[in-house]
Amino acid sequence: MKRFLIVLALVLSGCVSETRIIEAVTDAGYTSPVVLDHYVFFAEWHGCVEDEEGFLVEATNPAGKRVKITACSGRIFKGVTIRH
Repeated sequence: MKRFLIVLALVLSGCVSETRIIEAVTDAGYTSPVVLDHYVFFAEWHGCVEDEEGFLVEATNPAGKRVKITACSGRIFKGVTIRH
């Protein structure tokens, strides 16, 4: 029972770290990224595909404007996709 609860907690909390998302957003040319929200369930409602987690991120784009973007990532062995 204890093992089941640990696995359930991991699944419900998501497996993608905010650090990985911030690194991907920074590598895409944005500066000062801040994660505002994390979509573990129904991330496709926010522009991601099925089986991905989504993150709402606010950052400064290369033109110097503060924007909100969605960063999507698969839970295992997948990169991060930036959605505008």
